[in-house]
Amino acid sequence: MDRIVCLEETISVAGRVAARLIHANLAGVRKFFSSGIFCVFEGLPRGITTPARKFLPLFLATLIDKEVVDFKDVGATTLELFLGAIAKPFQYLAYENRFAEALKRHDDPYLIDAFIDVGKNPDYNSNRDLFSYTLSRMRKALRFAEPKQKQQLQPQLTKTLKVVMEQIKQDLKLLVSSPPEHANHINFVWSIVAIIRAQDICPVDPYFYQISPEYSPSRQDPRLQTAGILACGLKLEEGNVYAASSLFYLLWPNFTTALANGRLGDEQSILEQGMQHPHVFSFMLGKMLPAIIRTAVRKPEGWVLIETYVDAFEKWLAGPAVHKEVDEENMDSALTLLKCIEAGVRHLQSLDITDLHTEHLYTLIQMFKLLNLLGPSLSAYVINNPTSRNAESITQIASSLAEFSRAAGSYISDLLEGNRRSSVMDVSGTQQQYPFTLDPARLFEGMPLAIQERRRDPVLDRSSSSSENIDSFSAHMLREIGQGWITIDNNNNGSATLTVKGPATRGGPPPSTASTTSVPATQSGLGTPVPRWDAKTLVSRLREEVVNAD
Repeated sequence: MDRIVCLEETISVAGRVAARLIHANLAGVRKFFSSGIFCVFEGLPRGITTPARKFLPLFLATLIDKEVVDFKDVGATTLELFLGAIAKPFQYLAYENRFAEALKRHDDPYLIDAFIDVGKNPDYNSNRDLFSYTLSRMRKALRFAEPKQKQQLQPQLTKTLKVVMEQIKQDLKLLVSSPPEHANHINFVWSIVAIIRAQDICPVDPYFYQISPEYSPSRQDPRLQTAGILACGLKLEEGNVYAASSLFYLLWPNFTTALANGRLGDEQSILEQGMQHPHVFSFMLGKMLPAIIRTAVRKPEGWVLIETYVDAFEKWLAGPAVHKEVDEENMDSALTLLKCIEAGVRHLQSLDITDLHTEHLYTLIQMFKLLNLLGPSLSAYVINNPTSRNAESITQIASSLAEFSRAAGSYISDLLEGNRRSSVMDVSGTQQQYPFTLDPARLFEGMPLAIQERRRDPVLDRSSSSSENIDSFSAHMLREIGQGWITIDNNNNGSATLTVKGPATRGGPPPSTASTTSVPATQSGLGTPVPRWDAKTLVSRLREEVVNAD
């Protein structure tokens, strides 16, 4: 400990002396990183790999405190030096908070209002938070810069992040010989790279999407899909008119790739994490889920799409500690979704008995599961805002769906009870049952009055930009499902898998930040298993959902 205190004091004194020499024009900053009488560090800041690297932030903080803020002499900016300092391995961390505080005291534009706990030793968590805050300020600076200023600032910030990513690559190579430290640092790098991707200031180096001897992307999210979703969320938050389309065309290929590779569990987790951003959640509620419902009731294979998104929505609502709710700000989106659920039920009602598949029943189950998830939030809104237009619409649609639920629940109960009573014993003493037959006309008999009273389908109101998005997203999914999805029968065991025909587009960063590559659709997982649908089991599950919705 005495040795460390002595080294700290030595570096601090060296920094103060260096500042005086620099101000007196007797030496440049570079002199203190070169061999000779002024040498403090052997090598320029970016090239230091010895244990002395731990003390570099202390030296830089001392210089900045003494008004030395120009580091062009060593080929770096203060931003490059700072981000490099907080993105380095744990074994070199010590004085990064002092460095950050020094920059903040000198009104660094990227650390304004940042919380810096100078009295606490930095770690991966605190450095990740500082990195995230700094990049958010960088993005904000770009957003509000004048056009001419932005032309200069964009390449500067891009260069800064490229320098940081290059340093990270070198650090990963240095740590290969120390497995525990290497593994911990990889986990940290995942979070740093995800922040770079989410802020969308520059492309992520392709290195971080690939497996190499010193690095491997996260198994759950190797293409940084969550970060890509959050990047779109930031664009939605900023009012970017193309953000909704960008997000859809990111989500859709991600889903089809997961379907083809049998990784829908990972996709569900990614969607849940993406919904942590409030604007992504609003998009899901008011655009994506309505488009999915519209698609799933028209294409039987859409069951897998609605199942994945509804399960992700359910997990998001459950939350890690407190059950979440749909707030008042999202009630327009919730109403759009409610209208689409009603429209979906009406569409299924219109199908001929030969066109109503067991997959449609499963989709109907998911629609009512979604309705039940929304129920508490909708009820609370109607109670607290009884005179609002949204409350009136919610009440009307809820009444229509409740009428359907009561009639369908009663019919299903009678059907199941009748099927149970009709079972007979054969000569061997085995219980035998007559074929289970569902009558769609009876199932949907609670809906006709509500349909006749509906003036027009509000979801298809083309005056709404939200409806235009829903229609275009659904049309795209319907076309892709019809042209590219196939069900493969596995003759060996009678099971089947759903996959994508031809190359499946990888769901990586959008074209603005990374190139798109393709892999054969049936590689790695050979598709997603199709359940062996049993009408009676599905009808029993449907009864549970409609009874809860009544």
